[in-house]
Amino acid sequence: MTQPRSDSALGAIVVMLGVTLCLVIGVYFIFSYAPSKTPTPTPPAGTAPPVALLHADWARTVLDQANILKQDATVADIQRVRESIFKLRVTSADRDSHLAIVVDLMAWERGEAGAFEKLQTELQKIQP
Repeated sequence: MTQPRSDSALGAIVVMLGVTLCLVIGVYFIFSYAPSKTPTPTPPAGTAPPVALLHADWARTVLDQANILKQDATVADIQRVRESIFKLRVTSADRDSHLAIVVDLMAWERGEAGAFEKLQTELQKIQP
């Protein structure tokens, strides 16, 4: 027959269970409220360039990139130029022209008739 436990042994078991419970709850809260590993995006430092400077840089870059292309350019060349032009920062006044140039480059990639001529027309509109 087993002897009944003393009050001190029972008290020690209750304390151990309480400490264990506190540790489990503490670990749960630490891991559930830990900051995420992905940093939050921050806006770039500094101010935006003046609109006139942004327009001039855009027009110069578009014309430089487009002048690389000739009527018999390969699809890879057209794609490279389209991707580089697509990534440019554009003023609100240049959005329509920018979109038309990118769309014309896409049409030329697909081999649509008259796409090269449409592109040349759009490029002449931004000539200085």
